[in-house]
Amino acid sequence: MKDFLLVFFLIFGPVFDSPLGPFGDSAVLIAFCLVFSRVYSHKLIYATKPLLFALLLLLSLSVYSLTTYLLLDPYSAELSLQPILRPIKALILLLGCYVLAFHLLERGYHFRSLVWLVFLSVVFHAFIMGAQFLSPDFREFVYTFTEAKYVLEVYQATRMAGLSGAGGAQLSVVQGLGVLLASYLWVTESSKIKLVIVIGGGLLCLASVLLCGRSGLLVVALFAPAFLFLSFFVKSEGVSLGKITFSLVILILIVLVIIAATFQTITSDAGRYIFFRTFRTIVDYSETGNLQDNTLIALSQMFYFPSELAHLMFGKPSYLKLNTYYGINSDIGYIQLLWAYGVIGSCAHYLLYILAVASVLKLSNISSVTKVLVVLSILLILLFNAKEVFIFARMSFQITVLLFFGAVLFSRIDFDRAKRLY
Repeated sequence: MKDFLLVFFLIFGPVFDSPLGPFGDSAVLIAFCLVFSRVYSHKLIYATKPLLFALLLLLSLSVYSLTTYLLLDPYSAELSLQPILRPIKALILLLGCYVLAFHLLERGYHFRSLVWLVFLSVVFHAFIMGAQFLSPDFREFVYTFTEAKYVLEVYQATRMAGLSGAGGAQLSVVQGLGVLLASYLWVTESSKIKLVIVIGGGLLCLASVLLCGRSGLLVVALFAPAFLFLSFFVKSEGVSLGKITFSLVILILIVLVIIAATFQTITSDAGRYIFFRTFRTIVDYSETGNLQDNTLIALSQMFYFPSELAHLMFGKPSYLKLNTYYGINSDIGYIQLLWAYGVIGSCAHYLLYILAVASVLKLSNISSVTKVLVVLSILLILLFNAKEVFIFARMSFQITVLLFFGAVLFSRIDFDRAKRLY
């Protein structure tokens, strides 16, 4: 239970409503405590090359952002503080995830055990979101100590935030990741009891996706099936074409049944709003015959670039909040990072994820199906960064880092020797 709670709050620890604003993130505090407790107890850890490179890159990004602020953006100290400290926050979370993965390895866990802990954390958060939808009083109670109270009132009633502070694309993708993790456990577990838990937890994650946004549906519709197919083609042990086909058929049927049942049973205004928001594209197509998505149309019109060459290349930290402070209407994560960190700083952000993929593919002591899971979880962050800023974003960052370092550490055969040396 202790290990589960550590994983859960490291991922979903709320951002408390406090004068610290976004820096009042309890997940960061937990990560810091994990690292401090390790250092205080004089327990050393095996410092892998990916860890050292990630730490160096994040520190360099913070120094880089501070330099561009001093040279190019010196009159916006308050606006530039968060972009400068953002890599440091990611560094603390990354170290905390590494220490936790190392701790679990010491306790005899294997990679699938780590996936179970992450999966059950997402499922438990889905349960909290469901309780918020069914009980407005419980929802308001949770919102009193998080930043969710500051989002639009219609969102408070129709986008369940769980502990995240706000419902939307970020949380929807994280809950969709729960379905991807369920797919991994489905093809790797043999216990029938555990498979029942996987199915039930996966359904709860799917329902929670609908309660906070639409983006997670792409994870369910694209990445979960992609994982199942790739699991077969990499010839993972215990994965057959029949099992994959059965899984996909069941997944499609479940989704169709949920959609049909929801359409027939929703009676509340909030329920109808959630349903038609989620399936607006399908509803519009059935009514007009035109297949188009308003979100994609809006995103296609949000490509704005700095006019100054120095700004384009190096960025200005204060521009991370384009819409709020400068009125440049772009939600696209790649565009927001470009304005704040420039071409050079933006590429440094993506380099961390790209090299993580390369590192996983080079591992020789883990199964191919594990590689597929970790690589897909990293690539989907790069994909959804086209929707909004997903790079280093809370919740999804912790999940991908835990999976990545889990794969790296759990691939070490001579772990006892590594502990003696390091």
